[in-house]
Amino acid sequence: MKYVLHEDYRLRGYVKLPTGLFSTVNRKVMFLPQDLYRILLRCNGAYDIDFDGLSERELDFLRKLEGRGVVRPARYAETFDFC
Repeated sequence: MKYVLHEDYRLRGYVKLPTGLFSTVNRKVMFLPQDLYRILLRCNGAYDIDFDGLSERELDFLRKLEGRGVVRPARYAETFDFC
């Protein structure tokens, strides 16, 4: 299944903190471990996310973000620009 980030979120990196998820609504950044950030990099509508290839931790993370509206399943041919 392909996912996209909600338009209120951006992926941002800073010196020594390269894995940030930025909310444009409340202007806050959540810094993530590399493995979880890599999942978000694939949430651009271009990549199928292989649930069988995810660890339980990664799958739980993706489901929580979907439940909170941070990511959602992509519509047909929909892609997302992280910038």
